[in-house]
Amino acid sequence: MSSQALFASLAALAAVSRGPHTPSALFGATSDCARQIIGHRLCTVMRFHPEEMALERLFTSVGAEYPVGGRKSKRGVPWGELVLIRGEQYVGRDAEALRWAFDDHATLAGMGLGAVINTPVLYNGRCLGTFNILDAEGSFSDDDIAAARIIAQFLVPALS
Repeated sequence: MSSQALFASLAALAAVSRGPHTPSALFGATSDCARQIIGHRLCTVMRFHPEEMALERLFTSVGAEYPVGGRKSKRGVPWGELVLIRGEQYVGRDAEALRWAFDDHATLAGMGLGAVINTPVLYNGRCLGTFNILDAEGSFSDDDIAAARIIAQFLVPALS
């Protein structure tokens, strides 16, 4: 992607973020930006409920398999400690990494998904939720992982 196209994608996302918008409009713009800059087949935005150690799906690019409103408990799960408590990205580059992280790995594999970037959306040192993109195995580069960190931070107002 050219630097001009990169800046155009981020500028479009920033325009939605700074203008009047609904959270769903910001979620959609974030997914669009990530698709243009990184590429993905599935994008979700999840709100973190720390008292329950659970995630609630607020946005999905694939509603049939992963509808809005779905919840996932992450209590006692190593992925939850890593992403939700420590605030670190989880990058799974292959099917084995998805098996380690997700109970629904078979559904993901059936959709042709074999790589994930789970980025915690952090504000003031605490996790508000996660920005998640998935694609085929081997899809994500180190630059994609860095870009996901930047794009995810645009979600702070919608998750606060």
